[in-house]
Amino acid sequence: MSGTWSSDTSSDVAGAVAAAKAAAAAVMAAQHEVAAAKHAALEQQSMASAKEAAAARAAHKSEEAARNARAHALEAAQAAVQAQAQLAGAKARAAAAQKIAAAREAAAAKAIQRAAHNQAARLQNADLEALKLSVIQSSGAAGAAGAAQHAATAAAAALRPQTPEWPAKPWASSAWIPAATWGWS
Repeated sequence: MSGTWSSDTSSDVAGAVAAAKAAAAAVMAAQHEVAAAKHAALEQQSMASAKEAAAARAAHKSEEAARNARAHALEAAQAAVQAQAQLAGAKARAAAAQKIAAAREAAAAKAIQRAAHNQAARLQNADLEALKLSVIQSSGAAGAAGAAQHAATAAAAALRPQTPEWPAKPWASSAWIPAATWGWS
């Protein structure tokens, strides 16, 4: 039964971790796309500025040359606007990829935490059962009921913090006297 739980939980955790890694890779790709789009937008803006300056110079030389330069400047400005739109789109995709990555990382963390909590509970239950079995086996068949009660008391005491009795009673004996010396068996 514990083998089934372990493989199911391991596959849940592995799947969640793999999804988080894939989302992180998508974020990196989107960030590279943002950087490339930003670079392209800056280049287009620089070209547009240069062509606008050339258009102003050409206006002094001839009307025809100025008209051509204005047409080129308009094309460059339109390309710059398009590059800005692409940059905005790339930024939006990067933000969406980051949101997905954060959600998948949170899901992976929850799956890991849940698996650890469940395993800790199973280990604690197994330890208590082993303690009970050990006490029952060591006490023999005649004292099985008393041993089970003693195991439960010992387990509860092990989970409770130890506090010294105050005021101390030095006259009280802490030595255990077996029942055999009183003839009670």
